[in-house]
Amino acid sequence: MVDSSWDNGGGAPKKPGLGTGTKVLLGCGVALLLGVVTCTVGGMALGHMIKKDPEAFEKRMEGWAKGMMQKDWEHLRALVDQVQTEDGARALYRSNPDLRQGYPTEEGFLTAARGWRTLMTPLPVEIPMEESRHGHRGRKAREASPEGRVKTHSVSLNKMFGNTTIVCRYPDGLRLSVTFHGDKVGSIAVE
Repeated sequence: MVDSSWDNGGGAPKKPGLGTGTKVLLGCGVALLLGVVTCTVGGMALGHMIKKDPEAFEKRMEGWAKGMMQKDWEHLRALVDQVQTEDGARALYRSNPDLRQGYPTEEGFLTAARGWRTLMTPLPVEIPMEESRHGHRGRKAREASPEGRVKTHSVSLNKMFGNTTIVCRYPDGLRLSVTFHGDKVGSIAVE
């Protein structure tokens, strides 16, 4: 017969250490602490960068914003160029079915596009960032014009849920508003 003195009665041996719940709480606490420290250090570094050279930081942020908006600007430029010809306007209407909501017939859209041609001049290659800001440089540019008009285009861009609305105000006061649903044109308004 075998001696069973080494057996503990069939129960699992008790392991020393922390329980699962305690380990999870500790892990969450460490992650939270790392997040707070990272945000604090990042905020301090950003504040230092702004304080050290605010103009360089402003230019860096403008460059970043410009890069994000340039593709949408090029899309708007292509639309303005396309409207400049009868065939381009016709192709624009046919390839964007949402335009039928504002212009039920192709002829109605073409008539509107003919009226826009004299008003909408080609847009600059680069998106005009300086005048779209509400900062000190924008005010100086407006004050520099004797009529109080902005000398370049001003741009407002709004992106939400896959839709992009670009409002471009020409130096002469013309307001062009275009909504894109992805790559398709949803609406065009010229005032």
